[in-house]
Order: sequence, then C-alpha cells, then structure tokens
Amino acid sequence: MSEEFRLKEKSEVLRPQLADRFAGLDQRSDAGDLHRVLEELRGAGILECPEKLEVVVYPDSVEDGDIALITVLSTANPNAHVVAASEEIRELATSELWEGDDSAALTLEIVESAIGLANGAAPAVRHLEELFGRQRGEAT
Repeated sequence: MSEEFRLKEKSEVLRPQLADRFAGLDQRSDAGDLHRVLEELRGAGILECPEKLEVVVYPDSVEDGDIALITVLSTANPNAHVVAASEEIRELATSELWEGDDSAALTLEIVESAIGLANGAAPAVRHLEELFGRQRGEAT
C-alpha cells in the first residue's frame, strides 16, 4: 500500500464520474462539503489512503466554513494527527475554474489540492505514531 493519498483514476476518467456520481463543489461549498466529497471518493474506492491514515477536513470555525483545516490523522493512534493546511476553499482552485461552469473540473482541482496538502503532512503523522509508540513501550 502506498504511503501517499492518491486518486486511483486518472483525471480524464474521474471528471465524468464526479459529474455523474458525486455531488460536486461550487461557489457555495465549504469545508464540510469538501470533507463529504473526500469521504464519498474514499468510500467508492477512488481515493486511496495510506494504511491507517485518513484525511479529514474541518471548518476553521463554526462561523466560517470557508476556511478548511485539512488534517491527516492516524486511525492507529488518535493522538497522531497533523493539520496539513488552514486554507480558504477558494485558494484550492484557480479563479478560472471558480468563475466557470465546469463543476467537475472545479471539484477535481480542489480534491487534488487537498490531497497534495495531506501528502505533505503524512510523514509527520507517521513520525508521531512512532514517537507515541515508543513512549507507550517505555511506559510499560
């Protein structure tokens, strides 16, 4: 299993699926919507995750869901999690896609950006798993 989050499908294959099978993202989308799309892709087997790692997207605050905390967490050790980025949803895609009518292309670019940010944090989560594992071993 890969140590990176990745989409199993190539962009040209995935774009029509995003339009047909999944609710896409648009100008009204927020962190919760991004999390939902990532979960749907993972559930469908399209988003592959490293073993015992997940990417979770939280809103930065209750009042402002436009800022997404893209977080990688370990399902093996809930203490091992790293915020990959605190990013405004609009910053995850080009302005041309935001202003255009292609919801599938917009969704794909946002998802790919979020995955790229998550991949940057995955090694730090693995490091935390190792540290917490050693601490647990020393405490026994």
